[in-house]
Amino acid sequence: MSVNDTAPEAPVGPLSARALRRISVLCALALPPLWLVAWLVPLSGETGGRCVMYGGNCGGLWPEGTPGFSFAAVAVACCVALFTPDRGGRTALLRRAALAAQLLFSAVAVLWVLTWAAA
Repeated sequence: MSVNDTAPEAPVGPLSARALRRISVLCALALPPLWLVAWLVPLSGETGGRCVMYGGNCGGLWPEGTPGFSFAAVAVACCVALFTPDRGGRTALLRRAALAAQLLFSAVAVLWVLTWAAA
C-alpha cells in the first residue's frame, strides 16, 4: 500500500435531530445582534444619515411590518424545530423545513435593514 492510496470516505448523512435543534437555537440567538450590527451599513451612508436627521421617505422598499413579521416567523420556526418530536422521516423533514424557513426569514430581516435607506 502506498502513501497516495486513500480509502473512500463515508458519505455524510443528514444531520441528527439534536444537531438541527442546536443550529436552530444558535441562529435564533444570533439574529438580534446581527440585525443590530447590520444597522451600521445604512446609517453610515449619506442617505441613511439624512433619513435620521431630517426624516422623509426611508424604508419604503418593503411593506410596513416586515421586520416584526420576520422576527415572529423566526420565533415560530425555531419553536417548530425545537419541539417537533423525533418520530421518523416526516418529523425530520418538518424540522429541516422549519430550519430553512428560519434562515430565510432571518435573511429577510437583515436585508430589510440593509435596504432601509435605499428608497
